[in-house]
Amino acid sequence: MRPLEIDSRAILGTEHLLADLKGRSVRGGAVTVVAQIVKMVAQFATIAVLARLLEPSAFGLVAMTAAAVSFLELFKDLGLSAATIQRPTLTHAQVSTMFWLNTALGALAAALTAALAPLLAWFYGENALIDITLCLALGFIVSGLSTQHMALLRRQMRFGALAFLQVGAMIGYLDLAAGISGDMFLGCLVDAGWPIDQLRATLLLLKLPAQDWSVEARPVMKGPL
Repeated sequence: MRPLEIDSRAILGTEHLLADLKGRSVRGGAVTVVAQIVKMVAQFATIAVLARLLEPSAFGLVAMTAAAVSFLELFKDLGLSAATIQRPTLTHAQVSTMFWLNTALGALAAALTAALAPLLAWFYGENALIDITLCLALGFIVSGLSTQHMALLRRQMRFGALAFLQVGAMIGYLDLAAGISGDMFLGCLVDAGWPIDQLRATLLLLKLPAQDWSVEARPVMKGPL
């Protein structure tokens, strides 16, 4: 079986973009604007749903770690992604080197964030901050692994693929954080005005045994929204 051969010029080169540079720029700008709007809507939905499910103190705990995490985010890239995008010529060896540098920087930022966890817990007097900070530290590792891949997509002006990844990540975040696949989001729909009788009628179409399920709705306030 012959190994898969990949033409690196199609991935690293930019000469093929010159023939339709204006069209790619216009289409890329339009896709980016639409993706940004979708991300804003998804982010607002995430906050709105979590505000109904969590106590206000939970938001405060995350905000306590924001200063340290945001500061370290300034150094997780060190401009390596910009070098990948802007360099006229690029080799596979150079991209590989920058990938491992970004991975190392992400791991270093994650280690520093994890090391700050006990200090933040001591400073604010909240032991819960240790687990929260450790979870946020994992984001630096994922970011370091993906930085060069995202930079190569920008270099090739593949803004549609970038938008798909970013919007998908935002929706995935909503899924993980708000339980969109369970009954939490369903409760939000009912609260927004979906008649409970229609929900029952829809469930009846599944022909489930009546003794195995029931549906009731009552208002429960768990957050400021």
